[in-house]
Parts: sequence; C-alpha cells; structure tokens
Amino acid sequence: MSTKNKHGLSRSIGSEVKRLIRQQCGFGCVICCSSIWDYEHIDPTFENATWHDAAAMALLCPNHHREVTSGRISKETVASYRKSPCSLNRGEVGSNFDLGAKTPSLQFGGLHIQGCPIPIKVGPDPLFEVKGGEELGSPFRLSGNFYNSKGKLSLKITDNEWKVFSNEVWDLDIKGPVITIRDKKNNISLRLKMDPPNGIIIEKLNMTLKNYTFIGGKDSLSIFRDGNNIGGFKNCLIKNCGVGMNL
Repeated sequence: MSTKNKHGLSRSIGSEVKRLIRQQCGFGCVICCSSIWDYEHIDPTFENATWHDAAAMALLCPNHHREVTSGRISKETVASYRKSPCSLNRGEVGSNFDLGAKTPSLQFGGLHIQGCPIPIKVGPDPLFEVKGGEELGSPFRLSGNFYNSKGKLSLKITDNEWKVFSNEVWDLDIKGPVITIRDKKNNISLRLKMDPPNGIIIEKLNMTLKNYTFIGGKDSLSIFRDGNNIGGFKNCLIKNCGVGMNL
C-alpha cells in the first residue's frame, strides 16, 4: 500500500487533526460505538484528498471500515452517521477487560495491590472491588471508578466492562492496550494499561475524589487531603489484605 496519494498527501495524520476527529465523533465508531477504530476519509476519499480535514473524516471500527472499503457500506451512509455519531448519542464508549481465573492485580501508580477483595476504599465506599468468577473457573470480576482532576467520573468499570463518559472527557485516545484520558490539552487525568489476563496498570493519574487528590506516575503515587500531602508510595506492595488501602 502506498504511503502517499496522487497529490502527495501522506497517510500519516497529525495529532491535532486526530484529536479533533476523536472529539467530533465521540471517541468511538460513528456507527456502532466501538472503542477500537481507524481514521477514515469520507468525502473526498483519501485518494482524492489534498489535506486531512477533520470535518470530512470519521472514526470507524475495523469491521465497518472493511465494510466501506469492500463496497458494502457507502461513504454517504458513513457521512450520515458522522452527523450524529453513536457514541455522542449514547454518551459513552467502552469495552471489556480480559481477566483470568486467578485474582487480578492492580498497579495504582506506586502501589502494587494483589489478593485484596477491596484494593482501595475511600470513606465508606470501595474505589475498587474484586469478586470471584460467577462460575468455577470463570474470570474474576473487577469493578471500580476513576475520576478526573475536577472530581467528575470519567471511567467506570463494572464486572470487567469499562465505560468512558464522552461528555466528561476532553480527549480519549486508545492505542493498543493503553487508554489515555485528558481533562484538557497537556493534562492527562488517566493513563491505564490493560495487562491481560493479570489485571490493570495505572501508568499516570491525576484524580480528585471527595477531599482527596491522587497524583501518580508509573512507579509512584502521592495522596493529598485538602491540599496537604498525606503520603507517598514508590514500588510498594500490598498483598492478601481484606482492604488494601483505607482512606
């Protein structure tokens, strides 16, 4: 496949144009809301385009992308969905985590939590919760909530199914196993890496919940209460406790 079209336009799309497309399409396939997608030129097609115009492009999942390229779905149909994208109408986009039949681990910045039914609890409510499989040998179930730096719920996990609320995030970018949520430009509130079938890894975090703020990197975590630093963790292991951390 050629890397450029007849006008010399590269297939490589700039990051700002990609972000605009994601925002305008609700961070999911405009037809089915899938969180796995490609960037598709609608009109003009890539062969005839002289530049990457975000308003003339859409997010399509691999299945619907193939349907378009094989001629089973028209560009006109894609354009009609582009005017009212599935994920914007639904207000969310998501998928499922692949967890195995052993207790999943949670790496929360500098905290490595294993074998804890409630990895983290804030006040009376679990921030995360791990349950056994519904049947013998079936996958464990992870539930939890992530909030952005403004305290708004941005990603919710319910029994391994995750959802990002498109109206509460400035940008959602999904590359391979990594989910990145931004509150605004250059401000990442969450970077989550799926680690199937073992669990999830929080590589970056800027989250506010009640009067607590969590600031984390891949191997570190700082917790603030009412603006005061109450603790820092670096490569800390919590294992086989009923509640891993109780705030």
